[in-house]
Amino acid sequence: RQKVNQAFETHGVDNLNQEHDPINWYDWDKFVADISTLKDTGKLSLKRVWNQQTGEKDLDIDLEVDQDGIILCDGIQLLHAPIKDAADLIVLIEAPDSNIRQRAVLRDKHRSPEDYLNRKHLFTERFEVPYFEKYRNSAEIIIDNSDFNKPVIETVR
Repeated sequence: RQKVNQAFETHGVDNLNQEHDPINWYDWDKFVADISTLKDTGKLSLKRVWNQQTGEKDLDIDLEVDQDGIILCDGIQLLHAPIKDAADLIVLIEAPDSNIRQRAVLRDKHRSPEDYLNRKHLFTERFEVPYFEKYRNSAEIIIDNSDFNKPVIETVR
């Protein structure tokens, strides 16, 4: 957040793009390697991962999956290569921007200042909307989650 705020203050568009475009947040090759390790061995240890409660990379976790278990990766921007190539099935859950904004505020208000939450939709419009327009068809199943209590399966490929 601090780097995003600095980019706003200095009008550093390149810095802003780098810091707030989710495509730049992860080491995608390592992500695929870690998923492969978890699939092959059923175990994975991760150090200094992002902690939703603190907003920092201060969490160590050990994962175990039974041989016949399922690995679910929930997150944004998981529809592009190399991620889509490593997945056995891709499910995209969609909702209108107004729902996404409301849910983000409920989820993030404990750790994000109000001014950040108020401008977060600008990043959604700039980065996430084009991403999902480009990669939406990578999903085998698309679920309309406009009504949280009544999701609708729209597409199964």
